[in-house]
Amino acid sequence: MTTTTTTAPPTSAATDTPQIPPGKALLAAFASTFGWALDLFDLFILLYVAPIIGRMFFPSDTPTLSLAAVYASFAVALLVRPLGSAIFGAYADKHGRKRALMVSMVGVGISTALFGALPTIHQAGILAPILFLLLRVIQGIFVGGIVASTHTIGTESISPRYPGLMSGLIGGAGAGMGALLASFTYLVLSEIFPGDEFDVWGWRLMFFCGLLSTFFGLVMFRYLEETPVWQQLQQAHNTK
Repeated sequence: MTTTTTTAPPTSAATDTPQIPPGKALLAAFASTFGWALDLFDLFILLYVAPIIGRMFFPSDTPTLSLAAVYASFAVALLVRPLGSAIFGAYADKHGRKRALMVSMVGVGISTALFGALPTIHQAGILAPILFLLLRVIQGIFVGGIVASTHTIGTESISPRYPGLMSGLIGGAGAGMGALLASFTYLVLSEIFPGDEFDVWGWRLMFFCGLLSTFFGLVMFRYLEETPVWQQLQQAHNTK
């Protein structure tokens, strides 16, 4: 007599992973891509006003040296990004991906806007470039947080079949959108404040536009779902 046995299909942790609705997954993809775009927008702003910042904060008899100092401050923000990514990566594991995104975007938006409120070297002396560099460090840490949170939210919320596509969209499309947004902002403000007026108000308003990141972060915190991966981690933690 022959007997047949039926074996159950193998199970894996992936089958127990909570899923979010397709609409929410698309929202997460948009938030990740546009969040990264706003992050780069905040960084690229400095490149458009670099000659003015050189004169206002790093004056020199040689204009090239002033410009080099500005670009060096740009590098400072990039150098501290790994530290920010580590800090906010750990924060995201403990408090959630969307909260990490919100905190980092609010932080980078406020720190960017504060550049527009800084006194120049003619108003505050040596304190002006010191404050400028300090803000660059703070901004860079928050930028690192956006790097960590946008890529994590995007790849963990999308279908497991498309993490590479999502990562590529965030890095490629987000960077292009950020550069385009910075170019458009500079074009508009240079038309509103032509010539010497831009040296007085235009460059400050460029930095004030960084508050877009703060607004976006607060809105996304309200509408985003936590990623399925983080929900599963929390379920595993709560059952211990």
